[in-house]
Amino acid sequence: MLALAHTFPSHQQLRIWDTEAVDHRATHGASHGEKVTAQFLLSVWNQWHAYDAGAFDLFEAVRVWDEEHLKAFQAWASDPVCF
Repeated sequence: MLALAHTFPSHQQLRIWDTEAVDHRATHGASHGEKVTAQFLLSVWNQWHAYDAGAFDLFEAVRVWDEEHLKAFQAWASDPVCF
């Protein structure tokens, strides 16, 4: 998960994969794009858990993410097993 998170510019500062920390940061001071990225990462980790950050919405992400974030998502979507 850390390798996947590091493909997104807004999450390259993570040093360990900690769902509670990612969820907390998404709801306390993160930009909208950072929050959407956290929602995506958390949904990959466990799509059935109700995180405080909320559920991931692909249509919102496509609207909010910049080119680098979209490229990171596209890389994952083209081969999710590699992460």
